[in-house]
Amino acid sequence: DSSSFLTADNNQVLESRIDLDLVTDATLATNIATYKMNLSRNTQTVSFTTAHTNLPIECGDIIAITNSDFGFSSKKFRVIQMEITTEATIKFVCQEYNSSIELT
Repeated sequence: DSSSFLTADNNQVLESRIDLDLVTDATLATNIATYKMNLSRNTQTVSFTTAHTNLPIECGDIIAITNSDFGFSSKKFRVIQMEITTEATIKFVCQEYNSSIELT
């Protein structure tokens, strides 16, 4: 309900645009937009660099991160970006995983 979102956002309209050039089905476009909206409202993003020995991980994988500074104990994140650095390490960008937010 959009009024709930407005209330949660102090009556400020938060807006984003996505291109779905290859999507011709209105229901699929609505599902994708809803998924993106829910994802943006309910997730954290973290990035870190680690040794290249973690290469078996791929984009899209769900990983568990433990970090006492942030209060994470096996908190689940989806790998959304990986980059090999000039230091032969891997920079990961991960988004909090919430199993209730899935594209249907």
